[in-house]
Amino acid sequence: TVPKAGKYTLIFKYANNTSHDLPCELKVNGVLVKKIPFGPFTKTWRVAWPAATEYRPETVGWAKYWNARVIVDLKAGANTLELIATSTAGGPHIDNMAASTAMSEPPAPVVNVKDYGAIGDASTDNTQAIAKAIAACPAGGSVVFGEGIYMTGSINLKSNMTLWVSENAVIRAIQDNDKIQTYPEAGFAGSSFVKNFLFANQVENLTITGGGTVDGNSVNGYLISNKPFRPVLLGLLNAKNVKVTNLDLLFSHSWLFIPRESDHVIIDGINLHNSHKDGIAPLDCHDIYITNSVISAGDDALTPKSYSSKGVDNLVAKNLTINHCRWKGIKFGFSSIGDFTNCLFEDIAMLNVQAGITVLLIDGGSASKLKFNRINMNNVHTPITLLNGGGQRSK
Repeated sequence: TVPKAGKYTLIFKYANNTSHDLPCELKVNGVLVKKIPFGPFTKTWRVAWPAATEYRPETVGWAKYWNARVIVDLKAGANTLELIATSTAGGPHIDNMAASTAMSEPPAPVVNVKDYGAIGDASTDNTQAIAKAIAACPAGGSVVFGEGIYMTGSINLKSNMTLWVSENAVIRAIQDNDKIQTYPEAGFAGSSFVKNFLFANQVENLTITGGGTVDGNSVNGYLISNKPFRPVLLGLLNAKNVKVTNLDLLFSHSWLFIPRESDHVIIDGINLHNSHKDGIAPLDCHDIYITNSVISAGDDALTPKSYSSKGVDNLVAKNLTINHCRWKGIKFGFSSIGDFTNCLFEDIAMLNVQAGITVLLIDGGSASKLKFNRINMNNVHTPITLLNGGGQRSK
């Protein structure tokens, strides 16, 4: 059911534990829209401890969820959706469906990176071509990546633009640390996290979307061993009115997505997979909305932190699946200088996670009005941990 007629992105959260597609036809109000492949998982998943008995090796893949996204026209009010399996093997496991209002096409005027020399051949260094395309994009316009794999160094984003990564497009980091920029202003926690792949500082009205993939290219291990200088996939600093929607965010060398000192950030319909470190880390942010997404991380999945007196306020997370994380599913702190207030977590499933909900206050900040509704945990070793350390670490 949607409030008004228009284009919407349907998000189907599914599992496919086979070696082949489990395609389905999608019908909307009786009309065939397209065939969705519902492909098997090719990402590198891991569980850092023995799985519970219900997740034996042959069944654990049915607890690995992913989002498939389709743009459709819906009428105001109720709509009927049908998924009809078209193979003898049947369809995938469908966990739930959601409708997103994320934009369905890049806003004009459109600047195509290929017009500035970018080549999506998985080998050409496109760093300069992409920078030129962004510089040429007028306010309110879009920088568009068509089908292909675009190798590049760091990408600096600006205000009043859309970065449109098309459904079959991949922006992939070059595995050369000299190509990944150092941003001293991004540093915190002892000057860590100064390297960023995609970075936006003091921007507003920025959208990153399109249905494609942003790949940090760390699937085969860390680019460098020096932890403070491992690149972050996507960093926002002092940003306002940012939307990150309908994307796959993969394989960061460090924490994957860090919105810091940023307000009014919408994260919707993403698949986030990070083999090494944290997933989404909102740091001293207000008005953050994270919905209809899947998060898997080698460390903590969703981890609000505070390194200043600003704290975290009005973080809303709904319809998330947090699966196969090495440590915490939802973790407030350790860093807790400011307060955590008015946060809502609702309709969240956690599978194969070391700890579920954790609130760790050890730097002097407090926590109040944190609400958790309909949280489903399966094979979570420590469901809830609350610790008020009374600011001991800061002493």
